[in-house]
Amino acid sequence: MLRRYAPTLRSFQSVKFRWRKTATVTLTSTPSQHSAAPGDWPKLNGANLDSLPEKVSWARLWADGVTPRKGVVLAMQDYGAVIAISQAQKGLVPASATSASELAQLARGAPVMVYITSKSFDTQKFNLALTPSAEPSQRLFRMKCDGRHPYSGVVSSIADFGYFVDVGFERPGFLPLRELPEGTEFNIGDQLTVYATSQHWRSGRFNLSLRQLEKPKKPKQHLIVDGLTPYQGIIQAVVDRVAVIDFGFDARGMLLVDDDVEVGTELTVYAVRRMRRNRRVFLSRTPSIRRVLMLKDVVADGQTPYSAKIAGPPRPGFGVNLDIGCEELALLPDHEIAVAPPLEDGMPVYIQHKTAFNGLLLASTTRRAVPRERLTALQADGWTPYEGVVMRRNESGTLVDIGCEVPGLLLPKEELPQVAMTRQGPVAALLRPVPDPEERLRAGAKVTVYVWSKSCFTGRVHVALEPRPQQGMPLHLLPVDGVTPLVGMVASISEVGAYVDLGCELLGRLGRRERGNERTRELSKGDVVEVFARRRNLEGGRISLGMLPDPQRRLSIDDVGRGEHEGIVVSVQHGVAFIDFYCEVSGMCSELLNSKRLKEGDRVLLRVEHLDDAGRFLVVPLKILHDHPQVEAEIEARHFGMCSRPPKPLRENEILYKDLVQNFLRGKKCSTLLE
Repeated sequence: MLRRYAPTLRSFQSVKFRWRKTATVTLTSTPSQHSAAPGDWPKLNGANLDSLPEKVSWARLWADGVTPRKGVVLAMQDYGAVIAISQAQKGLVPASATSASELAQLARGAPVMVYITSKSFDTQKFNLALTPSAEPSQRLFRMKCDGRHPYSGVVSSIADFGYFVDVGFERPGFLPLRELPEGTEFNIGDQLTVYATSQHWRSGRFNLSLRQLEKPKKPKQHLIVDGLTPYQGIIQAVVDRVAVIDFGFDARGMLLVDDDVEVGTELTVYAVRRMRRNRRVFLSRTPSIRRVLMLKDVVADGQTPYSAKIAGPPRPGFGVNLDIGCEELALLPDHEIAVAPPLEDGMPVYIQHKTAFNGLLLASTTRRAVPRERLTALQADGWTPYEGVVMRRNESGTLVDIGCEVPGLLLPKEELPQVAMTRQGPVAALLRPVPDPEERLRAGAKVTVYVWSKSCFTGRVHVALEPRPQQGMPLHLLPVDGVTPLVGMVASISEVGAYVDLGCELLGRLGRRERGNERTRELSKGDVVEVFARRRNLEGGRISLGMLPDPQRRLSIDDVGRGEHEGIVVSVQHGVAFIDFYCEVSGMCSELLNSKRLKEGDRVLLRVEHLDDAGRFLVVPLKILHDHPQVEAEIEARHFGMCSRPPKPLRENEILYKDLVQNFLRGKKCSTLLE
């Protein structure tokens, strides 16, 4: 990065500080309808809340309007009933959305069953209902902010600066007045057809528009941050000389401007900085002289030198941000500053660690004697021992330096569970606690760990203090055909579904979105389940699983020819249609080739063109097939795994895999089988 951008970055940091300060004042000075003054809240003794959990993870608090939750009435106010859903979290049953007879039945301290209808990350408050919704609300991560996907919504509230529209998600969207034709007004309850155009990086707030964009917005993952690629943008707002720019992506950029700039001005911008940790993009009106390095091009071997410039003042407890000419800022930790020579622009630094999912780059002024191992070369078989050093511990787990460009994460309470087979036959999950973790896992302690799983896409590495009961299997032995039963253990639960350890280097995902996976919400960490691998996402490093088998075997990549295939459109977003044509890899069709204007659920006849560098099949739709409704329902059920017919006989490699699973669960050695 050029020296002339260093003042720009410092200015951005000061602006961010002013925004944060302003937001804090606003939240503390403006009373919220979701809370009352401390003196107005009744002082309940602990016995009334003993039936509630201490605290529920934000990701597990699904605001779908249909999941029941136990609560305790804390207070009855004019605007509704304040109800605790845990010992540390509370929500509001609005009087405007609840009948007076239902509220009259509530009493302070009484238990009640409630349903979360919306939640706000900004205030950490919830809107509750006493009766379930007719249809479950969708999660915010499923929102398609491409400006072309239509949503049918209802005006839920009116503000001076716009309208809030309920479009069936965890929180309502915002329709600003600038998006409306002059003189247009709506009332509460009016039905609208809107399009999502942008979503806030942290709170999940999303903006709506009545106009469908001519060109779909691109996902921010496809943004090229090199300082040389031009983008056409338009100024949406200006605050403290910082302009919010809409430049054709679902994430808006920030640009320092002069005081006399006007909203609506069109200009050419260049992306010079991306911060994945807070999902922000910084722009410039002039191109860079040198190309900005992308994160994937940074060599984190501890030996390659980079010329660094100080990009901000030191942050106590963290360190100093350094500009090494990359799209992300590098961090020089506090313990490195203590032993480093005086910091100055142009000093050489060496990248010790990098993580892809949050863009973190850890730098050091000391060159390693031995280069670090690349993530792709790391043996994630749960069997190969690695000598590591504890870096630090936090609520997420313990980070261990294992000599790789990515540190290993040791999850709390002995991280990943292990599997054993009892004499009676059923599979049991054994969670082994860490012996004296405070002493064994103190910072700087040396430990021997085993890599149980890794993801080259997200850059995450999960390690354990003990090896697997049996050596993990290579990923290429995993049959992704939708009919071979796989036995695995639930490693974690997230808002998108359950992640299952199948005994290989990559965790499979049981997504809640796919039909047949409704029982995913009943799963817990450590449960042993039988699943079926349906699709493999080579670019995203994911394996999609199902709890029910497909009626026919899926094609492998090698079996797919250039002929014609039938498929079903599973998703259309950002101008790209994703089509499942019964292969382990889905097909992709851009809007340039999508002259048929495909929509989700369409059954199409397609032609496979080729496999791109990201491991995706590019396809061309030939025509939309129209069948009898009963046949279409059968095809849809077949696609989502809602079939009870027995799968076809296993092939030789699948019999081998089944033997590996059985030996893995029994704890027997299977080195000969792996060979």
